[in-house]
Amino acid sequence: MGLGVKYTQTPADIFNYYSNVMHASYMVWLRNGWVGGPPQMWSTGILPFIQSINGKVYSSECPAIYQQRCNTN
Repeated sequence: MGLGVKYTQTPADIFNYYSNVMHASYMVWLRNGWVGGPPQMWSTGILPFIQSINGKVYSSECPAIYQQRCNTN
């Protein structure tokens, strides 16, 4: 998802889908440097996006879907 001419999602699009729809706990980002435009390239799209979210999958420490069952110790 997200690379090439047919799939042109930005890192934010991919992040939002897998965080909010699929409720992913982890994401593995491809260090792409050969296909797609600047948003799909590692140095100009993917890495800056990961840095902007501090590498977290969720913006909060305990996602709402976990219904307050996070271990904070």
